[in-house]
Amino acid sequence: MSTTAAAGFSGSWQPEVDLPQVGYQDPPDHLEAYWMYGYDPASHVGHYLYLAAEKGDVMLRRESVFLLLPDGSVLAQGGSGRNSRGAVAAGDRLRLECLEPFRRWHGRYAGPVYRLIGDEIVAGPRPGSELVDVTVDIEVESVAAPWNTEGDWGERPPSLRYHQFYEARGTVESQVPDTRSPDPGSAVIPGAVVTHKASPATPSSTVSSPAAAASACCATGRPPTGPSAAGASSTSRA
Repeated sequence: MSTTAAAGFSGSWQPEVDLPQVGYQDPPDHLEAYWMYGYDPASHVGHYLYLAAEKGDVMLRRESVFLLLPDGSVLAQGGSGRNSRGAVAAGDRLRLECLEPFRRWHGRYAGPVYRLIGDEIVAGPRPGSELVDVTVDIEVESVAAPWNTEGDWGERPPSLRYHQFYEARGTVESQVPDTRSPDPGSAVIPGAVVTHKASPATPSSTVSSPAAAASACCATGRPPTGPSAAGASSTSRA
C-alpha cells in the first residue's frame, strides 16, 4: 500500500488521514465509519457497503451490506467482527482496504445474505427468509478530491467527514436457487450462478442519485476485473 496520496486527490489533508484507525480511536469519543455505494444504470446493479467502529472497543466494527439486483430484489446482511489489520478495516466478512490514500480502495464481501423481495425490502428478513451466497469484489478509484457536503464545520483531522466520487470496477456474484421475482419475465433459472459485471461508468459529474453518494472502503483479495461503474465514497469520524 502506498503511504502517499496522488497529487490533487487529497485536498488539504495529509495521506494518513484516509487510513483506517486500527487499534485506536482519535479523538477517543469519535467513531470512524466508511461507506461505499454506487449504481450502474446499464446493468441495474447497485452496491452499498458500510463499516463503522464501535465506541469503547477499538477493534470492533459493525458491517452492513446491501446489493440491488436487476430483478428488483435486494441482498442484505449485517454483522460485526474484529478483523482489521494494517490498511484493512474489517468487520466479520466485509473488508475494506486502502490501496492508495484518497485515490484507490478495494472492497470485498463473501458469505450468506438474505434475498429480500417485495415488502421484505422494507420490513427486513423474517424467519424462513431466503439465504443465498454472494461474493462482492470491487476496486474503486477516485475521480475527484474530497469535499465536505455538510459545509465547513471547522473540523480538524482526524475529526472530520468527507466524500469522494469514484469509478468502480468489479463483480457481484450470487447463487439464486429459485425463480421468485417481482417481474416474472426476469426470473432466474433455478440453481443458476448469476454474475453481475458492472458496465461503463456514468461520468462522475452526472452521478447525483442518493445511491451513488458516499464512502471509502476496500478489501484484500484478487483484484477485480471487468468494466466499470460510477459511485462515490465517504468517510466520517463523528
